[in-house]
Amino acid sequence: MNPHEFTIIASGLDHESDDFEDRFFEAGCDDATIAFARGLIMLYFTRRAATFSKALHSAIEDVEKAGAHVHRVEP
Repeated sequence: MNPHEFTIIASGLDHESDDFEDRFFEAGCDDATIAFARGLIMLYFTRRAATFSKALHSAIEDVEKAGAHVHRVEP
């Protein structure tokens, strides 16, 4: 499996909540670095998968599972 790097820009969760980071970790985003700026959540992923498409789709599913709304993906 190859590592694929990309950033998911999302919103919909309170970054000041005590369980903000835990929600992402428990949803499977333990391979992302999380930042918050200008009202948006930025998740910097390095996800291992057979293809970029599989890495991206699984990451989007995990972000949504955490309760966030995906706005866009950046390379």
